[in-house]
Amino acid sequence: MTDRPTNEGRAHTYCHMGRIGVVLELRCETDFCSRSGEFRAWCEDLAMQVAATNPASVDELLAQPFIKDESKTVADHIQALRSMVGERLVVAGFARREVGR
Repeated sequence: MTDRPTNEGRAHTYCHMGRIGVVLELRCETDFCSRSGEFRAWCEDLAMQVAATNPASVDELLAQPFIKDESKTVADHIQALRSMVGERLVVAGFARREVGR
């Protein structure tokens, strides 16, 4: 599974209370996966994570405790989604902007 290219995915946007905006790119192997409800929900969860915690990099994001289940890291939850959808998933990047910063 690790050698297959991640040429599909979603650019997901999230806005928290009109003050914090996030654009997140989550990549996968097929457009079938990227259109699934699980994948879209995960994009939303990851974007909320970025809005709430303001990580400096993808590596920092992956190492953080997941805001919806702090007993696991973000990387642990991505691995669980990988197992569920059967595809390689990659957080390709994100941008976070906050009003007044």
